[in-house]
This record gives sequence, structure tokens and C-alpha cells, in this order.
Amino acid sequence: FPVTITRQLTISATAAEAGEFTISNLLGNVVYRKQLGASDEFTLSTTQWPAGVYLVQMKSGDKINTQKILIRH
Repeated sequence: FPVTITRQLTISATAAEAGEFTISNLLGNVVYRKQLGASDEFTLSTTQWPAGVYLVQMKSGDKINTQKILIRH
């Protein structure tokens, strides 16, 4: 089940998770991309994004972690 987000999304990375962070819609269009370093933390406002399901992906070395989120307004 996807995590439901209403207004903002907070992302934090550990040293083991440093790498490329992307959020894309289900059509594969990247709506956000950022390189994360060790211990990075930031908050994204999702109020300007259309409601729907998005894929959050973290690439660290040869590991890829993907999770679904649901944006609701």
C-alpha cells in the first residue's frame, strides 16, 4: 500500500543511503531529482503536484529502493 502524503514529504538519508533520489509519476516522468549526501534531510512541498500515485526511488551504489506514495489534496 502506498504512503499517503497531503502537503509535504520529509526525506532523510543515512551514510549508507547517500546517492540519487528521484520522484516520478506513473508515466515515468521525473518530477523531482536530487543527489543526497550522508545525513542529508529536506522537506518537499507537494501542494503543486497533481494528486495521484508517485514512485520514490533511492539509488545508492548498486542498490535501488523504490516505494509508492499517494498525493492527496
